[in-house]
Amino acid sequence: MARQCKNCGHKVQQGAVFCPACGAPIETVEKATFSQEGQSPIILRAATPAVVEKKPVDEPIHGVPTQPPAVLSALLPPQDTPAPAKAPRVRLPFGLSTRWPTHWPLSSIIFFSICVILLAMASGAAFYVFNYANSVPNTASVRTTALAQAQATVFAAATMSAQATATQQSGNDSYTFVAQGVFEPHINLTQISQGQHFTIFFALRNTGTSTWTDARGYQLTCVHQADNPNCLGASDQIGLNGSLISNGQLAIFPIPVTAPGPGKYESTWQFTHNGTSFAPAGSPYLFIKFTVV
Repeated sequence: MARQCKNCGHKVQQGAVFCPACGAPIETVEKATFSQEGQSPIILRAATPAVVEKKPVDEPIHGVPTQPPAVLSALLPPQDTPAPAKAPRVRLPFGLSTRWPTHWPLSSIIFFSICVILLAMASGAAFYVFNYANSVPNTASVRTTALAQAQATVFAAATMSAQATATQQSGNDSYTFVAQGVFEPHINLTQISQGQHFTIFFALRNTGTSTWTDARGYQLTCVHQADNPNCLGASDQIGLNGSLISNGQLAIFPIPVTAPGPGKYESTWQFTHNGTSFAPAGSPYLFIKFTVV
């Protein structure tokens, strides 16, 4: 005997457990089965499918949470994120191996290489400058040492009076020549290169009663002549540079000179007071000769 599905109304064969149209279970199906005559019929009922209650995913099981807290969930990668692929190993000599990152773009590799090259160039330049700075002597130190040596020579000569000459009085002005020379110890006055710079000096002692000062007009004055063209690059007048030279004191006059073309030259000077020379008798000039090759 055909029956109807209570869910969709489709006719269902006798004995069917589920509806062939919608698949809904047939709630009660009774069928009399007789195993033997005279036995009570066995009633077969179609069981209604049990509804399985699903627990929420985040509900703890036995007190243990199944999901991480919300704070940690934001920091953790998604569960469906695939694991990053490992970089291939690069075999090195002697049994060594390493992993090289293959995901770097070409632009990053070029930029990194340029940075390494620039760093190496900067290091080399700094090393060169440091070595050069240590190898070049300090010019100020050399000149100070040379000046100290020249002064020591001057004072020794003054003490020995080896080059002292007769003193001629001119009123209250008089002096004694003490020494002359070159500040730079490596300069050879017989073989000077064209354009070379060096410093000569004259040392005079005040033997008069007047005090020498720049304001009173005491100075060395250049003597212009054929072998002393344009004072050889020096100024026409060399003063005391603010010093006060009293009786018995020593005055040193440094004169910067530039060697002209090849030839023999004589840097010639006079010590004057307001333009008037009061040199010792027989020695009207102060001069130093040198040769340019």
